[in-house]
Amino acid sequence: MKRTQQGMWMGWILLLAMAGWSQANAPKIAIHKQAGEVMVDLVVTNHQGKIIKNLQPSQLQVLDDGHPETISSFRMVAHSVHLTRSQLLRAGFSTALRPQPFNVTVMVFDAMSNAGRQLGKAAATHYIEKVMGPRDYVAVYDINNMLYALQAFTHNKTKLLRAVDEATSGTSRSFANLALRGTQLQTQALQLQQQATSALQSTGAGGGPSSGPSGAALGAMVQSQMDAMMANMIQGAAAMRGEQGSWASLTALGSIVNGLSLLPGRKELLYFSQYLGANSNTSFVLRNLMRNANRANVSFYCIDTAGLSLNSSASNVAGALNYAAQVSRQQTSQGSIGTVSQAEATQSETMQNIKYAGRLNVMTELAAATGGFLAAHTNALDPFINDIGQDMHEHYELTYNPVGGLNGKYHTILISVKGHPNWTVRARKGYYAIPHLASPEPSYAMPVFALLAKTPPPQQLPLQTGEFQFPVSAVTPTVDLMTTIPLSGMRPVAATPAQIQQNAQMKGRDVIHFVVLQVIRDSNGSVVQNFSQPYTFTPAAGQAKQFLMHNVIFERKTNLPAGDYSVQTAIYEPSDQAASVIKAPLQVPAGAANSVRLSSIVVVGGMVKMAAKPKIDDPLDYQNMRIYPNYNHVMVADAKKVMGFYFVAYVPKGAPPAQLTMTFSVNGTPLAAPTAPLPAPDAQGRIAYVANIPSAAFPPGTYGLQIKVQAGNQSATRSTNFVITAPGAAAGK
Repeated sequence: MKRTQQGMWMGWILLLAMAGWSQANAPKIAIHKQAGEVMVDLVVTNHQGKIIKNLQPSQLQVLDDGHPETISSFRMVAHSVHLTRSQLLRAGFSTALRPQPFNVTVMVFDAMSNAGRQLGKAAATHYIEKVMGPRDYVAVYDINNMLYALQAFTHNKTKLLRAVDEATSGTSRSFANLALRGTQLQTQALQLQQQATSALQSTGAGGGPSSGPSGAALGAMVQSQMDAMMANMIQGAAAMRGEQGSWASLTALGSIVNGLSLLPGRKELLYFSQYLGANSNTSFVLRNLMRNANRANVSFYCIDTAGLSLNSSASNVAGALNYAAQVSRQQTSQGSIGTVSQAEATQSETMQNIKYAGRLNVMTELAAATGGFLAAHTNALDPFINDIGQDMHEHYELTYNPVGGLNGKYHTILISVKGHPNWTVRARKGYYAIPHLASPEPSYAMPVFALLAKTPPPQQLPLQTGEFQFPVSAVTPTVDLMTTIPLSGMRPVAATPAQIQQNAQMKGRDVIHFVVLQVIRDSNGSVVQNFSQPYTFTPAAGQAKQFLMHNVIFERKTNLPAGDYSVQTAIYEPSDQAASVIKAPLQVPAGAANSVRLSSIVVVGGMVKMAAKPKIDDPLDYQNMRIYPNYNHVMVADAKKVMGFYFVAYVPKGAPPAQLTMTFSVNGTPLAAPTAPLPAPDAQGRIAYVANIPSAAFPPGTYGLQIKVQAGNQSATRSTNFVITAPGAAAGK
């Protein structure tokens, strides 16, 4: 099987696979996670490791950031993933289709020896042949400097076994053994150096036991230098290879977690490896992985394929501690005299890395933090694989409304069984208090989510927003969300010493930094789409004032089925925690595929000629001009200026020529209704049009406008309002 490079994917493969399931045998669902609730899946085992199957919610204590919580719903489930109505609609399926709930498992194979690959293959084969059920979907991936997809989600066991066979026939990468050999050599070199130094110091300069240094002492000194040189080579290679491997593994796992976050419910990730590395330079990636896994409800089951290995995790830690102690003793004996060795220069990192020196330390921490477990120190992995399957098919789900609400902060979770201190509860250790997202968000956006729930919403920074609909597809129209942010409202701050140290050109410069977040919710308050972006600008020294005269445009496009929505747009400046939040309703009307459809009416604020024709069709591109909206629809009466109203009509193939009728009104009373023929539609059936009206034709006031496009006996209408002000009156765009 040919390996293909894996990117950020996973969105709707499962949904497409499940779409054919009928409603007839779908079980009734007793638990529903509402907007604002937190859902936690958990497995409870007794002191013998057996799962407890008859728990009652009254037996559990749930602490959220130390506060006791009231459980609002509780049940045992066999299938975790329940697709929502919004997900079905956005994927283009009818809501009459109700797929049954299902389970999701990802197998990931990483660094293994030849024997480890065979042990991992046997364990994965047992899972596929004996554990997975008919509604369990499994995907197989391999990490070899980058992430490779060997098998997309399927319940076809033949395909999965073929992918596992390929994943376990790759090359071995034993970073842990390489690093351990370097540490042993370095420790040996330090011991020899201390022995040689002691022997040389005991030799008198002009007498004593001998007339000069002994051959043994000189030999030990030379040997210590040779060992140290070899150790530096090996440790350098191990550090580079191990850190590269750590980055590759952690970022690949992070990519999988982000993809899985698109689906609701509990997901299992089976990680087959003999070693998952981390150090002082990559520990933050590990922390982000654990937090993102908890947020995405992904449980890691780390399966050590080393079997009954003589290279124990404890021996790795002991070696690291011994090496650190040798470095410390060398510093004490030498004081502040002499050159600083590489070992001494990196002692701080050495001490930090002791935490990760154990071969299984990272895998143990990752599994425990996400509600899974580590299977290790055995050649008989089948019982552990059976337990993983039992966790998948027999676990509890509970929901509660956190006392502090969804405030955007990271919350810890602690669940225990009252009266049974020896029972073990496996569940995620925490979560970001934000709603379930339609797509993963990086950590920089987390503080901004807290702003969305503030009452009243903050209004400290200027921004303008608009939502424009273009029904290219009658089922899921394109919605263009545009936000303009005047930089004049931002506060530049001087570059920090750390920024200057990293880039000397930052000296004397100001930094403008802010984050934009946009969230679309359906009528139930559930998030159906979310976007974010950080902005950092560093204008040249002395040019910040001129730079602040510009605007930043944050624009995103999405496709939404007919329905009522709301759009929240937030802007946040971390330097002084200034922020603004705007909430606007969004109604997407239903349309038919073979009928006339009409976009939103865009009041034109400006048109800018594009340097080149864009490669992707953009509904706001008109005759090689980019249209920018007038958000507040306020215009000045001026004999030299015209008002522009832009729209796109979608006309079925073969329809009669289309006609435009524009009806202007005041307080609902029609003033005029000019008509005009529209141009012929393009090959896609679109008619993009700008209607220009002299602004001086209207006295100051507030007006209504209805645009109607008719082709034969089919028609579509849209309405908007606009304001005309007298020259010199305050007006904005």
